[in-house]
Amino acid sequence: MEDGGVKTNTEKLAKLEKMAAMARTGGKGTVRRKKKAVHKAAPTDDKKVQSTLKKLGLSPIPNCEEAHLFREDGKVMVFSNPKLLGSISANTFSLAGNHEVKEVADLVSPELLSQLSGGNMQQLQELMAKLQAEGSLSGLRDSEGAAAGDDEGVPDLVGESFDQAEKPAETEAATAAAE
Repeated sequence: MEDGGVKTNTEKLAKLEKMAAMARTGGKGTVRRKKKAVHKAAPTDDKKVQSTLKKLGLSPIPNCEEAHLFREDGKVMVFSNPKLLGSISANTFSLAGNHEVKEVADLVSPELLSQLSGGNMQQLQELMAKLQAEGSLSGLRDSEGAAAGDDEGVPDLVGESFDQAEKPAETEAATAAAE
């Protein structure tokens, strides 16, 4: 019986190998898949961000023509006409749009210098010293002189303080009322 049992097993094995060789997982003559793979699109992340911003109650801030974000590597991200959203109560702001990465030296101008905070001033002072050593600031000095001649700012108070200027006006009003 053992001889017959071994013979049967080898026959079964050969038959199974033949069936396995005939089974194909792809190619011509195979059954098509019935279910398509679902691919998630990238905008779902954008939709999640937008819904979160909406929950925070951010409202659009109009008239933002340009935004500069200073990076730690010394470059600046310049956003032209960005979409700016903000909520003061949530202390949350969102800046979205296309940007360009530029060097700080390309953006140095009197208008930009007046808009900067203290953290970036240190970096710009180092850059200004470097550019002055190279002699690259001749154009900037000319534009600064033109900007200083503009009458757009508040004039300096000459001779008196505002409190001293108010006192004579108050005494004149008091004497006029007494008469």
